[in-house]
Amino acid sequence: MSFVLALFAATAAVAFSQERAVTPGTGGPIDREQYRVSRRLPEAPPGLTVLLLDAHALARSNERDLRIADANGRQVPYLLERRAEPFALDLPIPPRRDERTSSVYRFELPYDNLPLHGIVLTTSARVFDRNVTVRRAGRNHRRRAGEVLASAQWRSAEPDLPAPVLRLELPQRGPRMIEVVIDEGDNAPLPLESAQLLLPPLALRFDHPGTPLFLLYGNGRAAAPRYDLALLAPRLFAEPARELKLAAPPDGGRESGEDNQGRKLFWIGIVIASVVLIATLLRLLLVRPETSHAPSDTT
Repeated sequence: MSFVLALFAATAAVAFSQERAVTPGTGGPIDREQYRVSRRLPEAPPGLTVLLLDAHALARSNERDLRIADANGRQVPYLLERRAEPFALDLPIPPRRDERTSSVYRFELPYDNLPLHGIVLTTSARVFDRNVTVRRAGRNHRRRAGEVLASAQWRSAEPDLPAPVLRLELPQRGPRMIEVVIDEGDNAPLPLESAQLLLPPLALRFDHPGTPLFLLYGNGRAAAPRYDLALLAPRLFAEPARELKLAAPPDGGRESGEDNQGRKLFWIGIVIASVVLIATLLRLLLVRPETSHAPSDTT
């Protein structure tokens, strides 16, 4: 019996080593200082792994600048995987605001420039017929405020069944704030039960070495990586992999629009003050004071 178990363990070890041998090892060197964001990945054992990208990584990267690096500054090759189901992010329901015969809900998204996929709304009402519009809002887009991003008819005529969810497709890159406008007509306000923001279902598939790894992004000059691992894409996409989720982003998950505006005003003030100071110094250096001559004593 012990001989059979030993033989089985040896066979499994050989198979495991062969499986790991088919994937290329570490990639080329990388300068982590060129990337604005460096996030340590959760610990994981060796093996094929799928890293799910969260809202921060999607908003602060352009897909081309995504890199996985080890502690020695070497890249870990990966495959960019587009999954079937989008990444859903729960949004708190904001207070309702009246606008003529419409209800307006202003949603502040966790980051600007998010690659949006859509928004899903649910209601506890059973019988209703409403026109729903999603429009742009926010201080950073005053010129385009009110621009319609999506619209649809939301209707339910079955009092014994829950109302269908409403899913609206949104443009790829969205603003920091959006408004959902529900045309109520002469009816009572339609209660919103939940809201979910849909983000592109992107993930990175790679062979985890079992050592500390870091996800790097935030380098607008970086080109898309080219790894030999891409030659094995059909095989690796067909194999099962362990899913890995990122820990909390470095800014705690949200950024305040007011804080961003305050920082902008602060730096604008610094620039203006510097310009005034330089102009004052130049004036003092270039303008020579007139020399006063005392009247001569002729006596």
